[in-house]
Amino acid sequence: MRITADQILRDGEAQYPVIGAQVITDKSGQGVLIDEVTKGGAAEKGGLEKGDIVRRVDDRVVIDSPSLIVAIRAHVPGDEITLTVTRDGKELDVTLELDSKVG
Repeated sequence: MRITADQILRDGEAQYPVIGAQVITDKSGQGVLIDEVTKGGAAEKGGLEKGDIVRRVDDRVVIDSPSLIVAIRAHVPGDEITLTVTRDGKELDVTLELDSKVG
């Protein structure tokens, strides 16, 4: 919150971190399903694919969309994060640099 307030006071707007993907909560409640990857966004550049299930962001467990948002917003645009995902039944780590969105 402090970063956001500082940005608004300094620049008149705030930027927040995004991964560049549309997500939905996986039906198992044990992750977040990547439903769409934004062309040219952080997710695509980092190697995320439609159908990946995000289980962790760095050391934070992801169980649903809100927990993914909280984990991402604990960072700032430009930070590098590691997502642990399940793809085709296998677990792998995907590292990406967070994009920003003005809001």
